[in-house]
Amino acid sequence: MVQYVKSDLKGENLNLSSWKPLKNLTREGQEFKEKSVCGLPSPLFSLNHFSYLLQYSGEWYSILLASDHKDKIEENGSLRVFVEYIHVLKNSSLGFKFHIIINGVCAAIEFVCDKTEEDGVYSVDYDGHNTFKVLETDYCNYIILYLINENHGNTLQLMQLYGRAPDVSSELKQKFVTVCEKYGIVKENILDLTTVDRCIQARGGAQS
Repeated sequence: MVQYVKSDLKGENLNLSSWKPLKNLTREGQEFKEKSVCGLPSPLFSLNHFSYLLQYSGEWYSILLASDHKDKIEENGSLRVFVEYIHVLKNSSLGFKFHIIINGVCAAIEFVCDKTEEDGVYSVDYDGHNTFKVLETDYCNYIILYLINENHGNTLQLMQLYGRAPDVSSELKQKFVTVCEKYGIVKENILDLTTVDRCIQARGGAQS
């Protein structure tokens, strides 16, 4: 049986010393507490505009996960993580909280993704160097993220579909499949996380 615990992993097991936990954040990008307002239209200007970034804030669920290196997202894969929430910081960085299962235990991990010089692109060090961007969202129901991971000379692509609810419509799932195929990720490499343990019982610090 999977056990659910809250952890402040500091990298002893996964070499995560480069993470920047939200709770230790003291620089200018302190966590922005204002609630997001769902339903704004897609912006006609930069997605870095703060009022639109705020719409990413709040609770999310991992729905579909895909990669051109499937082993990295399968059970025990280092990139098999389950989102709980996104926070927008005052400096427009993005704070994420995820859960990861290690030896049957759900551990909570938090880190900050900083803006890069490229518009709408963020970076974070975890199992290598990662850059990502939002490909598509309606803020209210779903968000599709595209990530490139570089680690020891190897590069992989990863796509994630998040929903505001624990599941999304079949139409949104098919949209995600189409986007993945556009980036060269085959349907066989797309995992439906709604059918597996996503550490939902551990969300909000709960334990089973």
